[in-house]
Amino acid sequence: MSCEPQTQLLSQVPKSAQPWVATLLWTVFEHPDADAVQAQMAHVLNALEAKFPTAAGHLDTAQHDLPALTAFPREGRELPAKAGLQRT
Repeated sequence: MSCEPQTQLLSQVPKSAQPWVATLLWTVFEHPDADAVQAQMAHVLNALEAKFPTAAGHLDTAQHDLPALTAFPREGRELPAKAGLQRT
């Protein structure tokens, strides 16, 4: 998930809940293989559905990108930082 869909997801929840949702989302990208990623995504969707059903629906539609994500080694799955590249 690039920054734009993440931003769209966060716009579906109150500002006070955005750090929690962002952290929850990042847990998906920390798993080593496709099965673990899918299992974590299901956990994240269940957690969101309980508190923010609109956000859960938004994330559910984006989950078709997961197989492409898990084709890369875990180290190559890092999401771009919102701040952009640091200048040297």
